Amino acid sequence: MKNDIVKFKAHSSYQEVHRNLIEKYKLILDHQNKSSHTIKSYNADLTKLLNWWHAYRPNKPLWKIKSYDIGEFITLLKNGGKIYSKSRSWKVPFKEEIHRFEISPLSISSQKRTLSTVNGFFNFLSSIERDYPFWKKKFKSSPIVKHLHDIKLKDQDIDHTENFPAKDWDHLLEQAWKVDEKLVLHLMFFAGLRLAEVAKLKKSDFNHRTGEINTIRKGGKRHNFFVQKASTIEKLWMAQEQRSDSEFLFPNRYKDSHISERAMYQRVKNLIKKAGLSDKISPHSFRKSCATELYSNTKDLLLVRDYLNHSDAKVTQTYIETSPDTQKNYEVFCHP
Repeated sequence: MKNDIVKFKAHSSYQEVHRNLIEKYKLILDHQNKSSHTIKSYNADLTKLLNWWHAYRPNKPLWKIKSYDIGEFITLLKNGGKIYSKSRSWKVPFKEEIHRFEISPLSISSQKRTLSTVNGFFNFLSSIERDYPFWKKKFKSSPIVKHLHDIKLKDQDIDHTENFPAKDWDHLLEQAWKVDEKLVLHLMFFAGLRLAEVAKLKKSDFNHRTGEINTIRKGGKRHNFFVQKASTIEKLWMAQEQRSDSEFLFPNRYKDSHISERAMYQRVKNLIKKAGLSDKISPHSFRKSCATELYSNTKDLLLVRDYLNHSDAKVTQTYIETSPDTQKNYEVFCHP
């Protein structure tokens, strides 16, 4: 059985209200430049929460969730199980209806991700009511806070994205004979941009005078930084600019917006396949390799953190491969 809802039936007057709140949250995530894949994952986690809540506490609003209830939710995520609740039907007196929710056990990483998603959602709900007096606020505080560290990740539960091997860079570049393909690879490997960030780049995001990129990063904040391999990227950027009149660097077929993240992902994976590289190499592998390359040249963790636009250096540390052999392989990219 998949880690998902198998069957659910409920009649709650708050269901539509709850779903509207999720839709508002998804709009905020999109405004923050979250990728479509991330938003889809958030939506799945929150749908799981709502379906559980409607079965666990039928006809109760979401703002009635307590910390104790979240403890029950976590137990269900860990162990899996079913919920049967009974209520009387007004149409047929004394008839009991079964509200059923069933889920299989989730991995530790999935449990932690779900809990993080739910916490972000409740923080959003609390923030949209920040101008109300405390006694009028429905969402006064997140019930998740006390449980954020209840689930401990094990090493085997972490998805270790494989680094792109620096020794294969020239070989991969030979497969990318189009200007836009070469530019995408350079922006991921040397600028450390995420695939979604590359897809949404505008022509005006590159400063040809200073060699800086100024663009919107994950979270919706603008980030200005001096890019590695600035001269090479500038040449490719200028060549790509001439290909269309769109304001986007990588426009879609109609020139009215940027290319979809899915389409760009497939193009990068095709290049990786043509180069005969491991299936474990993904677009995110280039970002990790960028971190490793930059650290091997500078030994400055905080510089790497700022370059990748991480909020916490601990996250940056997980990106860096520190083995002597790996560090040596990246010395070829010492000069911008």
